[in-house]
Amino acid sequence: MKKKYYFNSVIKIWFITYIIVLLVPLLVNYFLFIHSRAIIQEEINSGRNAMLTQLKSNIDEKLQSIRRTGILVTNEPKFLGVINDDKKGVIDNNKYEIIELANFISLLRNSNNNIESIMLYLKNSNNVFYNKTYMNNQYIYNNHVNLDIFETYDQWYDFLNQKYRNEFVLTDIKTPEGNPEKYISYAMSLPYGNLANSNSTLFISIKQDQIINILDDYKISGNGIVYILDENNNIIASNVDMKIPELLEYENLINNNTIYFGKYDKKEVAALMTESDETNWKYIILADKEIFSKKMFNYSKIVLFATFIYTIIGIILAFLFTNRNYKPIKKIVQLISIKSLTERNSECNDYLYLQESFERAFFEMDEMHQTISQQNDLLRRNFIYRLLNGEIRDKVLLETSLNKFEIEFNYDYYSVFIVHIDFCQPKENFSTDITLMKIAEYFNQIELKKSKLYHITRENYIIFITNSDLETQNKLNRELHTYIDQLKLQIEQFSRLSLSVAVSNIHDSILGITEAYQESLNCLDYILVYEPDEILSYKDIESKDAYYYPISIEQKLINYIKAGNIEEANALLQHVYDKNFKENLISMNMGKSLMFDICASILKVVDYQNTNEMINQEKLLKSIIFSKNLREMMDSLVKVLCTVCKYFKCINEKTEKIAYSKEINSYIEENYSNSDLNISTLAEHFNLTPSYLSKLYKMETDEGILTYINKIRVDKSKSLLLETDQCISEIAEKVGILHDTSFNRIFKNNEGITPGQYRKNNKII
Repeated sequence: MKKKYYFNSVIKIWFITYIIVLLVPLLVNYFLFIHSRAIIQEEINSGRNAMLTQLKSNIDEKLQSIRRTGILVTNEPKFLGVINDDKKGVIDNNKYEIIELANFISLLRNSNNNIESIMLYLKNSNNVFYNKTYMNNQYIYNNHVNLDIFETYDQWYDFLNQKYRNEFVLTDIKTPEGNPEKYISYAMSLPYGNLANSNSTLFISIKQDQIINILDDYKISGNGIVYILDENNNIIASNVDMKIPELLEYENLINNNTIYFGKYDKKEVAALMTESDETNWKYIILADKEIFSKKMFNYSKIVLFATFIYTIIGIILAFLFTNRNYKPIKKIVQLISIKSLTERNSECNDYLYLQESFERAFFEMDEMHQTISQQNDLLRRNFIYRLLNGEIRDKVLLETSLNKFEIEFNYDYYSVFIVHIDFCQPKENFSTDITLMKIAEYFNQIELKKSKLYHITRENYIIFITNSDLETQNKLNRELHTYIDQLKLQIEQFSRLSLSVAVSNIHDSILGITEAYQESLNCLDYILVYEPDEILSYKDIESKDAYYYPISIEQKLINYIKAGNIEEANALLQHVYDKNFKENLISMNMGKSLMFDICASILKVVDYQNTNEMINQEKLLKSIIFSKNLREMMDSLVKVLCTVCKYFKCINEKTEKIAYSKEINSYIEENYSNSDLNISTLAEHFNLTPSYLSKLYKMETDEGILTYINKIRVDKSKSLLLETDQCISEIAEKVGILHDTSFNRIFKNNEGITPGQYRKNNKII
């Protein structure tokens, strides 16, 4: 049965990958499409922008000519004279000035074909110059004002008395035939520049039809509408009668040459706007949205259709290529499944199955290589250790092993040095193995020409074999101090440690490595005894092979012990120590031999008095054998010496008793709560045998040690019974007795009653 491609198969991943690759050009095409649309839209709008700009220029030119006329009037003496006379209230007395100004206004009107009328309103006299006539304002209102707009005279009066800052306003004035007509008037309050104290208003008007005629001269495709809007949303002029679309009001039109969209007459429309340079008017072209962007829509349809076709073809090709490329992977998956003898989960992703199979194979290979490497390293270390201990003497075997483990001894001289590490205060997350590895790595990185360096690690020390010429060997020995100081600085961030280095003599054959190793071991023993944390060469100690302990000194020591003279015995022992270890600097082996001789002298006295039970000889010998250095050996000997001297002092001076009983009593009183407190633990503490300690205590106090321990525990429990509410078992545990029955028996033996009866009879309520 043909296998189906499940949704979780690798074929899905590849198919999605092809689709993503397909999407990249689609995205690029999309951004190019957006950019192209913007360019096309810009080209489409450029014609309308040019037309709208030309329209604005023509109208602004007319308005500019009217504005210039108005500014000319403000500086004319005839105007200024009439305004001042009106302000003084003597205008009606200056007929000549009135006639002169009327003629001047007529002249201005005739000199500019755009101007339809000029009107000067005088506030104080409430009279008006209208073109070339001078009349009362009431007359103007009755005969020339459109009463549909200004229904009352007060409205007309307020209109004339407003403060105008050189602005264009809409006005409605009747024609001589009595027909109302719209005008666009340039209004300004006079005197010019003194708006707060103005006493007259000038209106220079043109017919609205002049602006509309200019609009009609521009043909807009698709029945487009052109209109001019002021800041109060008043339509100044338009080529058709219209209402302003809600979304295209003055405050919503902000940016020049920008397309705005809205609804007009239930249709989607687009508007293009530019702002006048002369006024706050905005010139707007309004057209159907579809017609406005017809070319752009056609282009968008073509591009979208092409993109759709491209996408369909791309998906089909992606599927075909995915199916074709998947067939080799399918064969590999089947082959791995058969070879690995593992059944593949039908829902497993092919890619993950391959990844897991390869990872498992690589992991097994890594484990195999790691095992081989570890075995090889172990064999290599074992070979070096056997070489150091002189176990390899056959030259053929030696040569074969050197080649096998890639150890090259290319030079004539050999030496061994041992680095001993004593970790004083290791820091958190400290690892001894890592530190040893870093130390070994440090020495291996030391660049010495004509040299080879090999090492093995044993517990807390590293053994190095050096092979080089004689000059390099001597150089290494001279510079070891510098290398060790630098090494300490690197290691101190992990732990405070003490480094001791023992260096052998230089030997001229490979078989001399064994001798060099023994020399470095002897040298290391000497360092650990006398000079820890130092670097020492074997040649500095090889001649010190005898110690000072003559028979006369031994006899003196025996006499001092028998006399119980602790001070003299200690002084003599210190004299022997200084003579051997500070003056003669004997070796570690010699030092151990000396300590055993001194120990033998002490045991002679003990055996002579037949008091072997006083000293645990096996424990004493072990303390000397397993001491880390000679100072520990000396401390053990001094402690034993004091014990023996005290014993003989007690024997010699029977009237004086050794204060052992006081020390024992004090120790019992401090440790009575310890359930392990007994004769054995006391004997171990005082470095005596249990039988001798019991005999000594009995001799001094006429009482057994165990009797005194029970007495102290009962006394302490009596206080707890009376002063606390603790139960009997808790009190027993606090005084060092773990079982209630034992506590009751001991208490009754000492007090004659049980603990409960004692509490009942003596506790104060």
